[in-house]
Amino acid sequence: MPKLKALWLNDNPISQGEDWKIFQIVVEKDFPNIEILNTKFTRNAGEWAVKYATFKGDFQKISETPIEKMKYIDVSGRNFLGLEKYDFLAKMKKLRILDLRDTFFDSFAQANRFFLIFKTAPHITTVYGNKDLEEMIWSLKKQNKLSELCPSLEIINDNFLSYQPLRYVVWLFHL
Repeated sequence: MPKLKALWLNDNPISQGEDWKIFQIVVEKDFPNIEILNTKFTRNAGEWAVKYATFKGDFQKISETPIEKMKYIDVSGRNFLGLEKYDFLAKMKKLRILDLRDTFFDSFAQANRFFLIFKTAPHITTVYGNKDLEEMIWSLKKQNKLSELCPSLEIINDNFLSYQPLRYVVWLFHL
């Protein structure tokens, strides 16, 4: 099965609980060509998985669109921070928008992965993500570290980084 890139087990009993974690480890180790397992990226995911997620399974777009021409990727809810490598992002010189909604940071290592993504794809101008990601970006901006990490970033969740977020402005009015 060397051409198999994705595997869906849906309601199969193995896809739940502790057995699932073990099964996922086995698949990632013994079948490195599988990039998507039950809609989530495996640690071996790469260009194909990113195109599959972004183009919502449209195989014609997946096969016809070179990764180098993509300006937007939607990897929301796909375990993008669990990838082993992000080297394909370096090819994406036109990448401007990164959608990471439903991507959660539950460890320091995952936050560091986010920094690696920015360093590998420094042309990103817009990021969509959850509240934790937004607060981390605002914190980096406040500490003057965001420009080192991703100098082109201008927008987080439709909020321009050149302005204070509305919730802070409202809070300041109440002083």
